[in-house]
Amino acid sequence: VDVFESTAAVQRRFKIDDARLVLRGFSLGGAGAWHLALHHPDRWVAAEIGAGTWPRRYLMMNDFPAHQRPTLRIWENMTEWALNAFNIPIAGHDGDNDPQVASIPRPPEGEPTRGQLESSIRIREQLAKEGFPYEGEPTSYVAKGTPSIFLISENTGHSTSPKVRQRLDAFLKEWTDRGLQSPDHIRFLTYTTRYNKSFWITIDGLGQHYQRADVDARRLSGGTSYQIQTNNVSRLVLREMDKANEIQIDGQTLRVKSGHELALEKSATGWRTAPAKWAGLHKTHALQGPIDDAFLDPFLLARPTGTPWNQAAHQHALKRLERFDQTYAHFYRAHPRAKNDTEVTEADF
Repeated sequence: VDVFESTAAVQRRFKIDDARLVLRGFSLGGAGAWHLALHHPDRWVAAEIGAGTWPRRYLMMNDFPAHQRPTLRIWENMTEWALNAFNIPIAGHDGDNDPQVASIPRPPEGEPTRGQLESSIRIREQLAKEGFPYEGEPTSYVAKGTPSIFLISENTGHSTSPKVRQRLDAFLKEWTDRGLQSPDHIRFLTYTTRYNKSFWITIDGLGQHYQRADVDARRLSGGTSYQIQTNNVSRLVLREMDKANEIQIDGQTLRVKSGHELALEKSATGWRTAPAKWAGLHKTHALQGPIDDAFLDPFLLARPTGTPWNQAAHQHALKRLERFDQTYAHFYRAHPRAKNDTEVTEADF
């Protein structure tokens, strides 16, 4: 949210080409850049991501209660989102002697680690598992079939060597000069409809939330026909369909009417075209699960002032409210908005 709001603020002041936005981050910024690049692959013309540690608690599923385990697939498993590098040029890098913590939790005692260089190594190896093997020299790899590269700064700690910096700058210039373009072939996956869009494809509904859902879509014959394979997807929205007349999806052929946007829904009998608005209540973008959406939009804390049914529960609630205020201020440099419940108005809603 902060990155997108900052970007919008700059674009209001200066003439910024939306097709030439570059994402760059190193260390803590690298951790954030992995999330932003792989969750929003159609937002950036290219991404340079150095180091970056993210939590890997999804590897500790059995240490969590059953109701908490599925949500670990939103933020905790960036490795498994690696397929989204298919449609965004990423340059992952770090020094070969990085002493920083490789992941949270730390690797087991005695297990070899290369510090925060591990983040790009893990993405690179996951891409190979997805069918995009890496090739090249030990300090310079290309993920074959994708636009992504992976570099290592030799004899360097938690930093970037001048040699690698030159290559990174050249990589970013190449893609920035080209500009962001709508691809004819999209590979995209998600575990939640919170992050569900890549160029002309939106995964509007999942068969099972928090399980991997993916799409392999090709635009053919100048945009008149499409070939789409899906997994764990119940609803798709396709854009840039002004010339479309045929869609082959999961072995089924649909004749369609061209238009800027087209919705498809999957039922027990197969895929069919659908109204733009999905009837009924469903887990859709920004309405897919309370914990996914919490605090990403403006919110107000309502402080209870009435006579409680249970005084102990009331006091506990007030303590939690105070604790929330302290924690929020510590991490986000601001106090959340709060009002007494008697002061809340319709305008607040």
